[in-house]
Amino acid sequence: MKVNFSWSEPTTNDTFDEYFQPDQLDREKYAQFLTSFLAQQGFDQNRDAEKQKRNYVLNLNAEWGAGKSYFLKRWALTLEEHYPVVYIDAWKQDYSDDPLMTVISSMIKQLRKQAGKDADKNAKYQENSLVY
Repeated sequence: MKVNFSWSEPTTNDTFDEYFQPDQLDREKYAQFLTSFLAQQGFDQNRDAEKQKRNYVLNLNAEWGAGKSYFLKRWALTLEEHYPVVYIDAWKQDYSDDPLMTVISSMIKQLRKQAGKDADKNAKYQENSLVY
């Protein structure tokens, strides 16, 4: 699947409720490389089934203000149209004593929204509710 990375224009979004400036540092090429690499790993037909099951950890390390959040959020927005994406901001979503619960609840909430299940859920509740 070919994903169109064009970060030269500013954008707004509902997911992060933020305004993203145009990418002045040519970071879209890194997002494109990482996307191609990860997609290729998942669909390589020349490997046997056991080797095909791989996990990857990406460490993005830079000083404060270097653009890590911009990169990850903009990448997530681009990929959302083609792949299931979950973005967890540990600073904003640290409302539980159990970090695993924060991760799991964020995954469920975001994947339900991307799958269009939230609209069905709300419609079901509205249909079954009584208004007096």
